Amino acid sequence: MFVGNLPWTVGHRELRQHFSQFGHVFNANVVFDKSTGMSRGFGFVQFGNSNSFDAAINYFRKISVLFILSTMDDLEDYSPGLGELDAMFNKAAAHLQSLAGTLAQDKLLFFYARYKQANEGSCNTPKPGFFDFKGKQKWEAWKSLGDLSKEEAMREYINAIIDIDPDWELKVECEGGPRTSWVRVSSLQPQKEDNTKEEDKNSFDWVKENNVHKIKSLNPKAISEKDENGMTLLHWAADRGHTQIVHCLLEKKININTQDAEGQTALHYAVSCGHIEIIQLLLDHGADSTIQDSDGLKAEECAEDETVKILFK
Repeated sequence: MFVGNLPWTVGHRELRQHFSQFGHVFNANVVFDKSTGMSRGFGFVQFGNSNSFDAAINYFRKISVLFILSTMDDLEDYSPGLGELDAMFNKAAAHLQSLAGTLAQDKLLFFYARYKQANEGSCNTPKPGFFDFKGKQKWEAWKSLGDLSKEEAMREYINAIIDIDPDWELKVECEGGPRTSWVRVSSLQPQKEDNTKEEDKNSFDWVKENNVHKIKSLNPKAISEKDENGMTLLHWAADRGHTQIVHCLLEKKININTQDAEGQTALHYAVSCGHIEIIQLLLDHGADSTIQDSDGLKAEECAEDETVKILFK
């Protein structure tokens, strides 16, 4: 289902939550502009069954709030594109953390190998030394995949998750879904509506709106505040691509290496969104690129664009 005319504050999670009122949503993605990191105002929703799809179509035919263009035949013939495969793979990889303690070593190696293949392609590292037994096992598992395509590695990974935990998608939805390092953070955070009264706005609203004047007037205590997800103003500015506000916050001596609830720094956010100017600015001001998040990933490892990766060489 194609959904258009979306407000810029709507991200993947908001889209999914909204359409969940009609039934199980299998997948929901908002399309973001790669150069700006901003929503392009449209997205796609895939339902788990025809009843949910019909309920959504009937509802929006009545109120005409969103433009929905699709047919049941389109849905039945649909297969996930690369972007949706990426999103599902990242969710599966995050969900694996809750299963890892119950899995045998050979199954963990299976997932490790496909994760590496999906993210880095064929094995391109030297074989570990003789006494590095665990390292050799991992290397051999990855090497054994040969030239398996990244897309096929993702599919095998997802299918294996389904075999182990058939209801994993439903569990992810019920739990609110684990955030991964490849999803734009702003798309996962609940946003205030556009009509929030000025007197009700706080420093986080001002950052999201790119209100540099308001941010310049903040006192040191306000500068160091965190939201319910452990995110600072710098996290949000880096995520949204607001370079001037990043400059301002750095001038006010905000802690550049503060980690959120998932262990990510502002550098992780800027990298995952591809905001090159902000990445360089953070690095120039001493951002620690060696900090790992709760998934064990450094900021550099969140990069999808080769141009971004070059900044860390």
